[in-house]
Amino acid sequence: MRRYNWYDVLIVLIIATVAWGNYEAFRFLYPIRIIGFFGLFVTANNWSLIHSNYKKWSSLLLIWLLFVVLSAIWTPNDETGFAQAIHIATLFGDMGLLMYLSIVAKQPQKSLITGWVMMVLITLPIAFWEITTGQHLASGSFSADAMLAGEQRILAAVTFGNPNSYVVVLSFALPFVLGGLLLEGTKRNFRLLLMLLSISIAGIVMINASRGCVICLLLGVVLFIILQPRRRSSWIRIPIILAVIAIIINLALNNSRIDFFSAISYRFENEDLTVGRMFIYREAFNAAKHTFFLGGGVGSTVYMMMQYSSTHIKVTHNCYLEILIEYGLIISVAFWWLFYKSSIRLCKSKNNSAKFIGFYIAISSVFLFSVDDYYTGESVFWIYTASLIVLSYLCDPRKTNALE
Repeated sequence: MRRYNWYDVLIVLIIATVAWGNYEAFRFLYPIRIIGFFGLFVTANNWSLIHSNYKKWSSLLLIWLLFVVLSAIWTPNDETGFAQAIHIATLFGDMGLLMYLSIVAKQPQKSLITGWVMMVLITLPIAFWEITTGQHLASGSFSADAMLAGEQRILAAVTFGNPNSYVVVLSFALPFVLGGLLLEGTKRNFRLLLMLLSISIAGIVMINASRGCVICLLLGVVLFIILQPRRRSSWIRIPIILAVIAIIINLALNNSRIDFFSAISYRFENEDLTVGRMFIYREAFNAAKHTFFLGGGVGSTVYMMMQYSSTHIKVTHNCYLEILIEYGLIISVAFWWLFYKSSIRLCKSKNNSAKFIGFYIAISSVFLFSVDDYYTGESVFWIYTASLIVLSYLCDPRKTNALE
């Protein structure tokens, strides 16, 4: 069995730094941003190695990076366009660094899973503190309280600014947490930890009541049951334990006064699931048309939406449209083609954990990428994408550290 090396440790640390989120303290010195600057130099110095192993992805990201830098000249976001370009460039540096580390690490799949687990472990205590005390960090204090089901409910935003952003992060982490349970050779203590984290993720997703993420949660549980090896007699216990403990958490947090699923049922019964978002999507598409589908430039979404939306809506709530508005049709089509091609490649893997992650990403993306206000400016989106790219690369049995 292959041992870990320092490159594996670096993979874990990079993903774990996502937990910093949008926390306001020392904003310019975001750990993920500092690592990204370093990653740009590592990527440049090892470009031939990275490009030989990730030809299509590395070519696309290089072209995209050039577009980001050049578009800072014409982006309508004059005040922060250059700063946004630097920020996106550092996130591309993070991706390049993860791609390089996946080549030289000995256990990249397990390191990816461990990194996502660490990120969740760091954020969960803050989430439980918010839910139980009603207090929030500065980055989430203005949007973490919400009126749902006719009562004031305290939601968890942690370091990510608002409750929707946090449950999107947890939904990004979910396939890696559940995927760890499907990984051969996972030790019993680590398996128990993964089960507890899965239950905690489920509880917070339900409490925060994001419809798209609830769908992703249910999808993840169903896929997990389907792909669970039948030789494990306890495969059916996990969803049962999940449901029982979720009810216990609900009773403990809400003093038996509010049904655990009331926030979800209220939103499904009282809010139109299509009209509001479909209107926003139509307005976002119109904004993209005004750039002739060439892209408005880095960080241009808010300006383009306010300029060309009849109601001055600021955000798209849709990652597909956000990329289309800012980066144009060519980059958008190329990115999503490679994104889904990589996930489908995972679906064909003989590694059960990778197969589960592939199916989850391929099916859940349409829901998961329609929840948050922004995606491309957030580090977690690019780390999630890089994790998919790396796992897809590891599907090649010719690699010395390929999936087992």
